Amino acid sequence: MRQGRAYRSCVALAVVLLVLAADPGVARAATLSLSGVVFYDRNDNGVRDPGEPGVPGLRIRHGSGRVVTTTGGDGGYSVSGLPAFGALVVETGWLRSQCPAAGRASAITCPRGPGRDNDFAVDNQFIGYPLTGASSATGVDVGLLPDWPGPGLLPPLSGGAVPANPVDVAARLSWTESECAGGGLHICRAGDTFRLAAQVYNQGTTPLSGIQAVLSVPAGDCLTGLQLVGAGTSPAVTGMTSSAYSCDSRTVNVALAGTLVPGGAALIAVDGRTVAGPGTPGCRIDAIDPGTCTVAEPQGRGWLFAVTHLDQPGDADSAFCNPVPATMCPTGVHDKRRSPDEVDPVGHNVDAALGGSTAYNLQGHLALAGGTVRRGAALTLRAWVSDSGAGAVNQAPPGATVVLYLPPGSRILSVPDRHILLDCITQPGPQVSCRYRGPLSPGLAAIAVDVTAVVPDTWPAGVPYRPVLCAIAPPAAVAETLPAAACGPGTVAAGTASDNDADLNLVVP
Repeated sequence: MRQGRAYRSCVALAVVLLVLAADPGVARAATLSLSGVVFYDRNDNGVRDPGEPGVPGLRIRHGSGRVVTTTGGDGGYSVSGLPAFGALVVETGWLRSQCPAAGRASAITCPRGPGRDNDFAVDNQFIGYPLTGASSATGVDVGLLPDWPGPGLLPPLSGGAVPANPVDVAARLSWTESECAGGGLHICRAGDTFRLAAQVYNQGTTPLSGIQAVLSVPAGDCLTGLQLVGAGTSPAVTGMTSSAYSCDSRTVNVALAGTLVPGGAALIAVDGRTVAGPGTPGCRIDAIDPGTCTVAEPQGRGWLFAVTHLDQPGDADSAFCNPVPATMCPTGVHDKRRSPDEVDPVGHNVDAALGGSTAYNLQGHLALAGGTVRRGAALTLRAWVSDSGAGAVNQAPPGATVVLYLPPGSRILSVPDRHILLDCITQPGPQVSCRYRGPLSPGLAAIAVDVTAVVPDTWPAGVPYRPVLCAIAPPAAVAETLPAAACGPGTVAAGTASDNDADLNLVVP
């Protein structure tokens, strides 16, 4: 899954995101007036060149949320009364230009400089310009890029510019604050309250309307409140509605009214409470057992937020998983630079005193994600694993592996880049083996493994092109509730008693 503790520290509720500690030596009475332009840095060089338009409708504020303005039609802004401490924050669904640097493709943070528009740091896509020591004579320009097509974490150049996805929505769900104890492990007891930030981003270049999403609430937790946060939402989003919910609700539908401008963001505050077990084994407030209490999110209990509909067709990342429950949909990673990026989980641990369990069950999934099924053509296969099951199911242990076997003669073009939560290697066969580094939350799915391969030129017409997926538990782990059967390139999933395997019968015309 895609949230580790580093991700939690990077993303929080917009009104407290990227608040830099105030310098005690700075007089709090001092204020600043700043102006600049937020622009579309088409060639990713950190400088606003001719023909690079401004990006309108983006929120700009002080890190405390006390001063808020919006970029105008030309991308320009001017804000006065800024405290001379903390940070000037730009809330954006686009990526900062020149970020990440070559060799740091999996980084989710970007250092300052070089370039006038890069005199700020960024966590994920939230930009923070330090105000301590700044002067009102400073112009703060910000170069941004929309998301781009393709599997890589670094933007390609085409004709001297970074290509953009015209339609691209992304979701993010983040742990914000709580009464839960347990430090970074977020161990919650019965009755503890907490707040999550559910965010929707327009990562493409087309205004988005008709945005619908679903919030999945795990058993044992209670949803107590949903509220659209104006200070963290593009002003063209005019409101939010949701289906009725109670502590028994496991799924809540959400709809945004108005339009989400390119680069814009919408923020929904999600309030919840822990009401029951099971607890995460080893996660006790009074005595944490590091051998069994997991240290990587998602943890013992996972929430999920997923965009399920847009009025605009053609999102490059996914078909929104409408035919199946969102909890079974594969996810990307939390920095929004992998597909699918419109499904995002976040998790927490529950005190083992509420009743722990080591039960888990891996389930393998395989789908055709894109391309053409014909001889000599490239197609993209999406493989992933979920931790499913009934009753007191807990997180699957870290180290679960998904192996994708491709038919003989296939040529592999791309596999996911190495990431802190996923490591893939290509092996003879041909096959791709990917190891998940974090545990899988109960009832949720894992990072999507997108593999692009070429169908052999000599593949016989009418003969199924049949890739096979095998989900493998770590060797030293507790046995699954439904153990895996023997699995390999010749496995027919319908003929085994296990749910760890999956296959596709793709007919080549």
